Amino acid sequence: MPFVELSLDSLSELDDGRVAKAFQHELKRAVQDCIDRPGDKKPRAVTLELSLTPITVNNDGMVETEGCDGEFQIRSKVPTRKSKTYSFRANKKGHLAYSSNSPESVDQTTFDDINPVTGRVDRSES
Repeated sequence: MPFVELSLDSLSELDDGRVAKAFQHELKRAVQDCIDRPGDKKPRAVTLELSLTPITVNNDGMVETEGCDGEFQIRSKVPTRKSKTYSFRANKKGHLAYSSNSPESVDQTTFDDINPVTGRVDRSES
């Protein structure tokens, strides 16, 4: 097998294209986030980084570089996803509970909270 000079063009041939495929995966993730959240104008970033470490030999007291070990890092950064604010009731056991009918306000009374027999609000506490 002949030696291949490493370049962006030859990256798809290295190790059956694993590095190039990983980059494509992260690129797709960033693009999909742009499509999913067009209102978030923060940038998405995809990074391909190659770290090189020299492989050295000692020739009669002269240290020379024989080659390099290389490691790729492929990562993407998309803006953090945040939900709206929900209201929770807390108990001494460390549990949180929310109203399934009104998750924004744990104290909000809904028609489902009215006991049909008594006509009064009857919410069981979690």
